[in-house]
Amino acid sequence: MSTAVQFQARQSIERVLEGTGLAPKLGPAGLVRCRTTDAESGEVLMLGWMNTEAFRPAIETGEAQ
Repeated sequence: MSTAVQFQARQSIERVLEGTGLAPKLGPAGLVRCRTTDAESGEVLMLGWMNTEAFRPAIETGEAQ
């Protein structure tokens, strides 16, 4: 059983770089950039955007839904 990922507020660049919490940089529309790659070859398949509802389970499971 995994624990839910909690996003932290981006308070300073130092905290983002040195902190232990996940603080994604969301764009104006509340989206984060994502890249989909082939698991075996590493080939980039798609560039896109995710909202936090899609990003959270991707971080928790290591797979996008």
